Amino acid sequence: MPTALAVSVAVASPERRGRAVALVTSGLTVATVIGVPLGNLVGSLLGWRATFAMVALIGADEAQANEVCARAAGDGILVPANFNAPGQIVLSGSIDACDRAIAVAGDVGVRATKLQVAGAFHSPLMAPGPRSSGRRWPRAPSRPFGPRSGRM
Repeated sequence: MPTALAVSVAVASPERRGRAVALVTSGLTVATVIGVPLGNLVGSLLGWRATFAMVALIGADEAQANEVCARAAGDGILVPANFNAPGQIVLSGSIDACDRAIAVAGDVGVRATKLQVAGAFHSPLMAPGPRSSGRRWPRAPSRPFGPRSGRM
């Protein structure tokens, strides 16, 4: 919040700085009052398991795993994530694609079991977010503030 306030003061004209600070403060307050309970509700109703899944293929080689992924992905994401042992490959991706993979696995001649996990680990769904665009916010003027500056 201090950065948002500093930016609002730095970009507003002197006669509008009070309004800019009030707008930023009220926006942060409203976002917190509405966003925290809403985020808590969505998280408690859906959780991570509502969007991501993993499936273990038993008796599959890499070619069979790739075939299951290609046939089951549809609009979702499904990739071979872990090659645990010969004949045991874990697929990771969106929940719909993982559900389809269980059905497709039998057609390919392998067994499939849905795993209870909290995320689609080792898949593009768990990749880091986009990098910064490189754009910088204007720096707020550096002025001393405190008991010794006389500005308190």
